[in-house]
Amino acid sequence: MGAEEPLNRPHQSAHWFHGRDGLGDHGYPSPKKSHEKLPALEAIISTIESNPGLVLVTLGPLTNVALALELNPGIAGKVSVA
Repeated sequence: MGAEEPLNRPHQSAHWFHGRDGLGDHGYPSPKKSHEKLPALEAIISTIESNPGLVLVTLGPLTNVALALELNPGIAGKVSVA
């Protein structure tokens, strides 16, 4: 799970666009892998720490990335700028 709300503005739901499943209700098959057990901040930090040079691809608000950087600023230098 990630942050419940954005950092600098009230939450604005986009369920009208993203649907109930978060993917526009297009009927994609269920994931084969189970969800991440760690909270988002810990998962981001541990993944970057374990994979220096990783390219971090993001979509939408970057709240969890910002909070991970706040918690562990050292991860910034371990991500590739490709």
